[in-house]
Amino acid sequence: MEPEELQDEMVAIEAIYPDLSKRLAPLIYKFQVPQNEHITVQMSFPKDYPNEKPCILDVVSTKQGYDEAYLNELFGEVLDSIFHQGDVCVFDFFTELDAVLYNEDEAETPETEQDVNDHWNLSDTNKASQDLVQDLSAQLKDTSINCTHSTKEEPESEKSDEEIDDTDYTNYTYDEEKEKARAKSSKNSGQESLTTAIDPLKGWTISDPITDRKSTFVGLAKRVNTLDEAEDALELLYQDRKIARGNHVMRAWRIEDVNSGAKYQDCDDDGETAAGGRMLHLLTIMDAWNVMVVVVRWFGGTHIGPDRFKHINSRAREAVVKGGFVMVDTSGKKPKKKK
Repeated sequence: MEPEELQDEMVAIEAIYPDLSKRLAPLIYKFQVPQNEHITVQMSFPKDYPNEKPCILDVVSTKQGYDEAYLNELFGEVLDSIFHQGDVCVFDFFTELDAVLYNEDEAETPETEQDVNDHWNLSDTNKASQDLVQDLSAQLKDTSINCTHSTKEEPESEKSDEEIDDTDYTNYTYDEEKEKARAKSSKNSGQESLTTAIDPLKGWTISDPITDRKSTFVGLAKRVNTLDEAEDALELLYQDRKIARGNHVMRAWRIEDVNSGAKYQDCDDDGETAAGGRMLHLLTIMDAWNVMVVVVRWFGGTHIGPDRFKHINSRAREAVVKGGFVMVDTSGKKPKKKK
């Protein structure tokens, strides 16, 4: 009989990385390494897992140029580095492998003009692509976190929000209270449609921003009780100009229908490969239900490698905890589901 923790972990791994895992025998599994599917690793799990560390049986690559003896040694070192007694480790193992095997040129390609325009329906011009990040700085002004996008310094102005949106600024910042205030003030701007009268950020808990090498990450979390609520919340969120201009709006959600008992969970990378799956795994290990978590990344032009996943997870976690969707055990144990 396999440990319950192992069974639950394999269900989560299959949800996050479909068709990349296979049970060969009791306690023995074969995995294709996410983002490096040409590499296959076989692992044996002890009966006392996760109190005891699993064992790597074999590592094979279908691509030429990979030293399989070296891969076996490398994978063993990675497993040793991430294993903590009492904690399941397969997802962390994959995450660390992604960092070790990471190829920046392939895994994190720059946003192209057409990619951005296709996603946000911007005008098909070079200027639209080049000014996208600088335009963000005009909308997210006046907090303590800065992200320099250009060397040109613009003087302060008393222009309206609409005029400011068309101006380039060097400081890219985010302030939850100011953004909510701006969203509310837009109700009185003369736009009378129902859509524009609704605050897109209403009901969302917003994390503090993190800025790293000109990329800024912000997490948001909101309670949703049905799939329709999740879709409506996301659609409304996109009406916020700052959110809509994010290069990646990654999300994950877990919903338990109180009437039917049905459970739903899914995620979307929005172009940031494997980010949604990591966020879904985070919700799973936190045992968070009836919540949608969104992390927005504004790309500043400098690649930051696998560090981006650390920021994505930390912003998602802060938004979920800050919103009260789980109870945090200060003793260091895993967060518990809020009743």
